[in-house]
Amino acid sequence: MIGNGLPLYQWFGIIPPNWEYKKMKFLTKLRSEKAEGKPNLPYIGLENIQSKTGIYLKPSSENIQEIEGTSNKFYKNDVLFGKLRPYLGKCILADFEGICTTELLVLKVKEQELSEKYLKYLLISPKFIDLVNSSTYGSKMPRANWEFIKNIEVPLPSLEIQKRIELFIENKTEEIDTLIGLKETLIKLVEKKRQSIITEAVTKGLNLNVKMKDSGMEWIGEIPEHWVTTKAKYIFKEKSVKGYPKKRLLSVSKGRGVIPRDEMEFKVVMAFKDLQNFKLVQAEDFVIHLRSFQSGFEISEIEGIVSPAYTIFSLQNKGIASYYKYLFYSKAFIDAIASTTQSLRDGKPIAYSDFGNMEIPVPSLKEQTEIAQYIEDNLKNIDVLVEEIALAIEKLKEYRQSLIYEAVTGKIDVHEFETA
Repeated sequence: MIGNGLPLYQWFGIIPPNWEYKKMKFLTKLRSEKAEGKPNLPYIGLENIQSKTGIYLKPSSENIQEIEGTSNKFYKNDVLFGKLRPYLGKCILADFEGICTTELLVLKVKEQELSEKYLKYLLISPKFIDLVNSSTYGSKMPRANWEFIKNIEVPLPSLEIQKRIELFIENKTEEIDTLIGLKETLIKLVEKKRQSIITEAVTKGLNLNVKMKDSGMEWIGEIPEHWVTTKAKYIFKEKSVKGYPKKRLLSVSKGRGVIPRDEMEFKVVMAFKDLQNFKLVQAEDFVIHLRSFQSGFEISEIEGIVSPAYTIFSLQNKGIASYYKYLFYSKAFIDAIASTTQSLRDGKPIAYSDFGNMEIPVPSLKEQTEIAQYIEDNLKNIDVLVEEIALAIEKLKEYRQSLIYEAVTGKIDVHEFETA
């Protein structure tokens, strides 16, 4: 189909009068070549594609990917588009030959009237992604299919204009990505400061002039002379109370702590008989997050039930729960628990027995209260700053996506960008 303008129901709206538009099936071909077993070719999974940027994330040598079953074969200059959860906008232009997950559609440009790079930018433009996402089937694992995608009409300027658009997008997104990178570096520095505040306070106290002594624990080093140390099992007790199926269902989320499961992105429907075996969690109980060494120990502020796979424990004597919360958040503790358990290597949950045998510092109740309050007061400003930077990053990413859409649909004049 060829035309000078489009009705507004089309995803790209009005295009310049000298542009055409055609269905994807007239411009591209879906490759169906399969690769069995483990051919000696590089592999691309969905995890190797950065969302909505078209950037390939090369796996590290330590992160060797296991390839099972059938893969799709692709060639240099093919465009790979993720059909699983298409709202993630997983799409790249391959600059080498290889194999990929079958969750990626492999597209070959049919004719020379379409540039592969321009196609990539079309496929990651936000309104194209929204249109594809509206066609998905399956609630838990939504997928798009080629039968729908191939009939989507896309704007088609001349090859010269396509090349100018590519140069414009590359130039502008490089500027934006540089700004994003600087702000992400700033967040890392602020988070490092956050960790320093926590670790210093929970292991050294607040009095800089107090006399210190060797704790006898390599992971802590020196502690105030009047502090004591004891094994965690003498401070805490493990809990496993069941039979409360009507309590609110909770989960432990990295970075968010113990939260209602219905607030999580992916919800799981549990049968009543399963909930009978879930464990009761009360306020100020601690829950060990499964297979996590980044804030792996979380404190609950609400009551509910969690999966029986979680380990729950609480203070058995007098103590300030918020002090121990921050102790468990400290990098020194996280590194120490990781070095004393097999969990990190064999993928099992952190064993309570490993934790129970750890020596941990025990300040006075007054100092525990003061330390917890000091950390909370100092982290408020840090949290506000991190939130502000994260919001700025999100706005830059949205601007990046908007520029791509405006460029590939002819709403930005790109004539100043000369092609080589």
